[in-house]
Amino acid sequence: MGEKSAKQYNNRLENMLKYGIYDGETSVTPEIIEKIHQKYVNASGEYQRTIKYYLEYRKGLL
Repeated sequence: MGEKSAKQYNNRLENMLKYGIYDGETSVTPEIIEKIHQKYVNASGEYQRTIKYYLEYRKGLL
């Protein structure tokens, strides 16, 4: 992943944390998806993908 993409994913994750959309859950729940759709356009699923990538990253740290 390039630096620009990594910054975009990090920014999305920080914003979802700030707005209470994602709060450390271990999977992308239907509630999270609903909150994403209420806040963002998310046409290509980039916000769910952001959480998925973050969870994969956390698993790699264990």
